[in-house]
Amino acid sequence: MIIVEAPSGAAITFDENFNPASGRLGRIVSGELNGLVTIRSDMRHPGPADDLFIQTGKLRLNSKGLLETSEQVEFRLGSHRGRGRQLEIQLLDEEQTGEASTGVQFSGIEAIRVRQNVYFQLGTASGKLVPGDTTDQPVEITCTGPFEFQLVGDQQDYVARFQDNVEVWQFNPKGPSDQMTCKQLNVQFAPKQIPGFARPIQTGERQRAEFSRLEPYALEATGSPVIMLSPQRNFEARSARMRLTIPEQKISLDGDVQLRSDQSVVRAPAIVYTHPASEAGTQIGAFRAQGAGNLSFVPNPEQPLSLIHISEPTRLGMISYDVFCL
Repeated sequence: MIIVEAPSGAAITFDENFNPASGRLGRIVSGELNGLVTIRSDMRHPGPADDLFIQTGKLRLNSKGLLETSEQVEFRLGSHRGRGRQLEIQLLDEEQTGEASTGVQFSGIEAIRVRQNVYFQLGTASGKLVPGDTTDQPVEITCTGPFEFQLVGDQQDYVARFQDNVEVWQFNPKGPSDQMTCKQLNVQFAPKQIPGFARPIQTGERQRAEFSRLEPYALEATGSPVIMLSPQRNFEARSARMRLTIPEQKISLDGDVQLRSDQSVVRAPAIVYTHPASEAGTQIGAFRAQGAGNLSFVPNPEQPLSLIHISEPTRLGMISYDVFCL
């Protein structure tokens, strides 16, 4: 369950079913929560991994289960955390009360929104921003527009959306950070699979069971253009749309694509690059380019004049190379 705590007090209005003497509180019509406000899961397990934890102030609550404030907010979703200002929380319409309650309780959360000064950090086990990288540092995200974490969606649960001047980076202790800039970024999360685990049907119970196992599965970026840079590896990618699938270490790009590694460059309407698995024993990946474009490949960077150039301006068609290295 989701617990809302306001030690400084709250004024809450219930509907006509309010009857504490018979153990019925009814539905909340409106409310104001003063001072420091904490919204959390029941935290039945040790450690923070399974926790939902949100801390802010001066919250307002309406009859549709919308909590909102203009105050600063800090939050944690399992191993992922963030902060910002101007918070909105849409609670699930599955209100609960209990005899041992320390506050108003709800079964779960539909969406979390932060409108300003957004900062979000993916947990350290969230994978690499650039496929094949060796850093284990967390991925960090900022944006100037709104952020929304849709925990319950019509088509997919657990999607975090960042809008306007989105910057993504992953610190590299050996050199400049890997980074990506775009107009909009969607981060798709999925719970880590446990053999034999039966997913609960009730939404609130399902959230509590999956918070500790949420991992980013894919990053989808759009922009004019989307730019991904890895200065340490002298790699750059540009396109109108980019999708990074973390478990597969695959980047899919489309819309005026340019992919550069050292002095080798490929341009095409669409490119898919897959980095080899760690056990493959090679750092040479494979890419597939589709449509009219060109490839300039330098087999030996120490001899830049040994250039292989492939160009077919009318139709490059579908062509695959196992020569591009990240």
